[in-house]
Amino acid sequence: MSVRKKYRNNPESFSFEYKRENATRKISMDIEDNIMKELVIEKQPIAYPKIPLRLYNYSYVGSRLLSIYGKKVSAPTIISIKWNSRRY
Repeated sequence: MSVRKKYRNNPESFSFEYKRENATRKISMDIEDNIMKELVIEKQPIAYPKIPLRLYNYSYVGSRLLSIYGKKVSAPTIISIKWNSRRY
């Protein structure tokens, strides 16, 4: 049945609302822990004063997560987790 027909049959109770059963775009805690582990590894050369690095390479962290843990995570997600984490 089309949306138009559903609306015409009962306009008072018709709604476009969608009830989700599970949260979307949620990263599990084990993946978040893996991201934090990789960020700690990535931080070591940045903290060393003789190496001229000042910033994280979030794309590299993402590629390590894919190669080591088999999980694809975008660079913006890694940045968000880094800044929102209280454990870092």
